[in-house]
Amino acid sequence: MSSDSPTQNSSRRVVVIGGGVVGLCSAYYLTKAGAEVTVVDTRAPQDPSCSTGNNGMVVPSHFVPLAAPGMVSKGIKMMLNRRSPFFIRPRASIDLIRWCLTFMGNSTQAHVEKCATTLRDLNLESRKLFLEISNDESNDFNLQKRGLFMMCATQQGLDAEGATAAYAKTLGLDVEMLDIAGVRALEPNIEINAVGAAHYRDDCHLAPDNFVEKLRLHLEALGVKFLWKAKVEAFATSGRKITDVTVNGTPHQPDHVVLTAGVWSKELAKKLGINLMMQSGKGYSLTLDKPIALPKHCAILSEGKVAITPMGDRLRFGGTMEIGGKKDVIDPLRLQGVIDTIPSVYPQFTAEQFEGVNPWNGLRPCSPDGMPYLGYSQKWDNLVVATGHSMMGLSMGPATGKIVTDFVTLGPSARTLNGCEVDRY
Repeated sequence: MSSDSPTQNSSRRVVVIGGGVVGLCSAYYLTKAGAEVTVVDTRAPQDPSCSTGNNGMVVPSHFVPLAAPGMVSKGIKMMLNRRSPFFIRPRASIDLIRWCLTFMGNSTQAHVEKCATTLRDLNLESRKLFLEISNDESNDFNLQKRGLFMMCATQQGLDAEGATAAYAKTLGLDVEMLDIAGVRALEPNIEINAVGAAHYRDDCHLAPDNFVEKLRLHLEALGVKFLWKAKVEAFATSGRKITDVTVNGTPHQPDHVVLTAGVWSKELAKKLGINLMMQSGKGYSLTLDKPIALPKHCAILSEGKVAITPMGDRLRFGGTMEIGGKKDVIDPLRLQGVIDTIPSVYPQFTAEQFEGVNPWNGLRPCSPDGMPYLGYSQKWDNLVVATGHSMMGLSMGPATGKIVTDFVTLGPSARTLNGCEVDRY
């Protein structure tokens, strides 16, 4: 990791709540800015999380938020199939009903146009920062700058991706539509059954577990204090400031608090009188340590919404968005839906090859408009919130950490992020 001199000096004491990729990136840039940082997390450092089991993609291509035209009708159809890539697990919950109604209201083209530039900019900034971090020889987390394929098994899917790619070009993104011959020319080492793909050349991929581990070790070397297996029990406040954060019975007196606790941010925010409308979006992944074939590029299967990422000699497959899913409860049908999708495009892979592979699952923090909560709350002068990134926590991690640091060192006017307001619901 680079240890360049900070552009801003700060003697601030900052408590970062959440030790996932967003929390670690926040601690990284805050430390570079001169802050004294303590990171609090309920996990042990080696425990799996959404930051380590994901598909490791850095995706400027993902400028369309989760709430988009057609998602409501698709969601209703998919809910009839437990193996589908999108599922809302029914339960008697006012919060879930409100989330769903708000999601429906946001699933418009006007919403996409409002959010596209912000999502593009956050992901492009992160890409730049990942490249800066990776230039340090001591940080080998296998960053690959080869782009991403939105792989289409049908002409209808390719036509839809072509329309999205045309919009991407108006946003200045580097994308090319390829027929199957063009795809195979770039992927000679693996069999592919598809009609074609959109090749987003700005996208990258990496090994997220390597990135998170190396970043954590680097922060420890810099003097960042980590409190693992630690619970934030209470906040004390005075006026518009948080004065104490009690962790495992011990009070800490920070100048600033940064809330980056993923899906658990919602309950912590409630303790401070803040409403973060958010649901967990459960995802699965399976990693083959010795795959029968290894592609060069990461890809997303457009019709089945399954992601494929090479990570050194490993190959990871991930998918599903199960709104309201519970942690550590494996739904075998949803997992089978991921496995069944793979051979339709990559015929060398069979269901038998995944036998005995332990599935990972994680809960993504999903806002009802597909945009993160990033910035100050109107309620507190020394709280910065950074959560709700849905499937793009890793992709937006460095940019989020840099933005958090700008807010802490420069104040609420440091950045303007349309659609990311903390108090929008």
